[in-house]
Amino acid sequence: MQDYRKEMPAFLRLYVLDMILVWGAYGVYYLYPFAHLGSLQQKEFGIEILLYLTIAYSIIALYTLYHKAAQDESTKAYRILEALLSKKSVKGVKNDLLFMGVKFFFIPLMVPSTIAYGESVWTMMQNFNAAKLSFIQLFNSQIFPIIVQLVMVISLAYYSFGYLIESKKLGSTVRSVEPSLFGWLVCIVCYVPFYTFLAKYVPMYTHDLAYFYNDTVTFIVRLVLIVAMSYKIWAISVLGAKCSNLTNRGIVTAGPYKHVRHPHYVAKLSVWWITLIPAINNESIGTSWEPLLYMLLWTLIYGLRAYTEEQHLLSDKDYQSYYNKVKYRFIPGLY
Repeated sequence: MQDYRKEMPAFLRLYVLDMILVWGAYGVYYLYPFAHLGSLQQKEFGIEILLYLTIAYSIIALYTLYHKAAQDESTKAYRILEALLSKKSVKGVKNDLLFMGVKFFFIPLMVPSTIAYGESVWTMMQNFNAAKLSFIQLFNSQIFPIIVQLVMVISLAYYSFGYLIESKKLGSTVRSVEPSLFGWLVCIVCYVPFYTFLAKYVPMYTHDLAYFYNDTVTFIVRLVLIVAMSYKIWAISVLGAKCSNLTNRGIVTAGPYKHVRHPHYVAKLSVWWITLIPAINNESIGTSWEPLLYMLLWTLIYGLRAYTEEQHLLSDKDYQSYYNKVKYRFIPGLY
């Protein structure tokens, strides 16, 4: 039987560094001005959820130690600490530092949010009540909201795993991290706390539970939305352990990626544009062009995300081949 005690020091360096990143990120969220951007109003940023995260990550970390999945990442952690403590140039560990920045930002967002949405699904299922409702009414009022929350749980769970675990066995080791400041900005602006700030000036008038004229029309539209959400889950599941923003963990060419280069964004933008329709003629909002203008701006942001991601990935010969083969970013035959 293999003796894993020899790996323990490297593993402990990794675990301690990740815990510093996670707790440190929460500390930043409690500082001005982040605490005033609304992020701390959400349940997933509570200390209780943070404790759940620590316990969950401890279990995952012990599992990866047993399966040697943490070996590559622990080496990176060691290189970073060695460079910092010896006051050497950090240029040699720039990519590793950038990845630690990715973990610093996304782990405290994704993992607690997965737990919070999971709790929401459980609560909604416990309160499920079909009494005196037609199927369409039941679907619109209870089944569809559960599906929406469940899609969030699945999506966040995949990305949480991607940020927590880097494994050669799973083919999810990080080849490179987005090097440009602009690439980072157009990405993180889509997430709390920066999204909360931007949404004050560029409001998002879409809503997954938007109502369309009457119950029947709403039912039909929501079936279409389920198709779009299923497409999103398909794209995420094909990425698997490679799910992660701002990183290149190997090029995926299967599933929906055979046809377009950014199927996840296609699904997300499709849902947004469809659920924007009721807001266009909503008198309480004001002029009908405002929701359209703001949605165009958000679409532009995701277009820029796609562009910066491609500029980063084009340094990879595998992606160059994929880029030349799959011509379209979003819509086959059009764009």
